[in-house]
Amino acid sequence: MGHNGILLRLFFLLIPLDLSWILVTQLLFGGHRLLLLLLLLLLLLLLLLLLLLL
Repeated sequence: MGHNGILLRLFFLLIPLDLSWILVTQLLFGGHRLLLLLLLLLLLLLLLLLLLLL
């Protein structure tokens, strides 16, 4: 893997944190169901990409 692999892992660790913050703010400010579903789908896609990169 090397240096790029470490950067990719950090990148993928930071994305779910950002998404969870968006989820929290959506829940606090009305919680639109469609937006939550879209974010969950994005998380699943990111997990699949991470598995493919490993």
